[in-house]
Amino acid sequence: MAGLRAIKRRIENANTLGRQNLTDKDVEISADATTYEIMRGIADISDVGYTEGGSGMMPPVYSGTEEIENLIDNSGVLDSAEGNVTEKVEQLIEKANDIKAFECVPTARALFKSIKSFPNKATVNLLYATDLFQAFSYWNTEPIPIVEELTVNAPNINVSNNQYCMGQMFTYNNGVKKVILNMPDECQYMIATFNQAKKIEEIVLNFSTKNIISWESAFANSTVKRIVGVLNFSSTTNVNWMWGNALEEVRFEPNTLSISTSLVNSDKLTTDSVQSIINGLATVETAQTLTLHKNIILTDEQKATIQGKGWTLVQ
Repeated sequence: MAGLRAIKRRIENANTLGRQNLTDKDVEISADATTYEIMRGIADISDVGYTEGGSGMMPPVYSGTEEIENLIDNSGVLDSAEGNVTEKVEQLIEKANDIKAFECVPTARALFKSIKSFPNKATVNLLYATDLFQAFSYWNTEPIPIVEELTVNAPNINVSNNQYCMGQMFTYNNGVKKVILNMPDECQYMIATFNQAKKIEEIVLNFSTKNIISWESAFANSTVKRIVGVLNFSSTTNVNWMWGNALEEVRFEPNTLSISTSLVNSDKLTTDSVQSIINGLATVETAQTLTLHKNIILTDEQKATIQGKGWTLVQ
């Protein structure tokens, strides 16, 4: 059976990489098994996944659309009476059942890069993935129509790697309006995560940001208007070029930001957002600088608060 052959081959590949204890387990896969069921079986048998302090076992890694297509093609998981049938990734993810096929990939690096079609409202569970670098990047004029909402669940990413941990995850993504990220609270990096994303308007961060070390270029040159979730800068050492021109709504955890930041191009900030930013400034011994757009109107009390915390206001 095609699916069983693929799983046996996966076992052989894993053993070649040093896992000598794997055995040819009994695996029941029906002749009409979905792509998801077969790939899930491959992942389970290969013991692909997250391990403490590391990237998990990843024999041999398939890390992009081409690799996924090759896996499907070469393993014969879509064999039919007429011969081998290969479906493109775009065709697979159009089916609600088969979008789950990607749950078992050990890396999502560039997995959906430059994709041309996607469900209008989708949840992508990357349950085994340790690497999200450029996972949804470079969606240009397509998909058509624009994806209204995309939820990404990735509980086992490598939180301490500055690329794997959401690096350029949505860079140049011009195909989604709202992104919901469900990530581990231990995440340390959001470098260029939404840089140059020209359609995304709302981002929901369903995780604590208290461990983020670098936000460099996270929202730079993007159309992001609303960031839902409180930004905690307790561990942050880099906010260079973090903010985008379109930003309107943002919330800071009080007294957590202790390094200079510039929102000089963010002229649309709401009154509540400006107050939250001021509240978010920590009291510092070495003077830091808060730069705001010249059109942002501050009260005398707000200016005094900024100065009282040891900050210099520039507008």
